Amino acid sequence: MRHVGLLGAVGETMALLGLGLLWTYRAQAADWLRELLDIWRGEISGRDPQLSDPVYRRVKPRRPRGALALVSAVALVFIGQILFLIDLTF
Repeated sequence: MRHVGLLGAVGETMALLGLGLLWTYRAQAADWLRELLDIWRGEISGRDPQLSDPVYRRVKPRRPRGALALVSAVALVFIGQILFLIDLTF
């Protein structure tokens, strides 16, 4: 690994930090993945009985827990790997 420069080392550090964040928020990541797969399979019908209740619709939806951490973790993993590959090619 003596051919890895500073850019590659920073990239791998970012990727490892992203993986650490994903591991920390793994329960939320599993919930998000389950929700995504349900949407892709078409199992969300939109006919939730609570949706027709006007009181339910007026409630402001809360931000899912760990959303910002999950998005930043995935971004860190991808950007880190891209930096590492750029360092190896140039």
